Amino acid sequence: EKRAVAVAHEFLSLTVEKMVEVEKISHFRKCFGIDLNIRDLFLDHPGMFYLSTKGKRHTVFLREAYERGRLIDPNPVYDTRRKLLDLVLLGRHAALSDSNMSEQE
Repeated sequence: EKRAVAVAHEFLSLTVEKMVEVEKISHFRKCFGIDLNIRDLFLDHPGMFYLSTKGKRHTVFLREAYERGRLIDPNPVYDTRRKLLDLVLLGRHAALSDSNMSEQE
């Protein structure tokens, strides 16, 4: 079990956002040589992993990489991805505002 925890920890630390859906990481179980149930592994180690459940999705976060819901040391790719998302949302919001204004006229 210690080896499985170490492998999962290392895998999460190599990801950009330090999180991944449990379903996606479970596809690599055989490659990683893990015979345990991945979800149970994360639940058994709450100090190292945080398991979030939204609807039917289970996402695991590496606890040491986050503080108050934000990445402590964000990767430049992560920052760029967040800025792009903000621009898309801003553009969508502006487009919705423009269409509402034209409907009122």
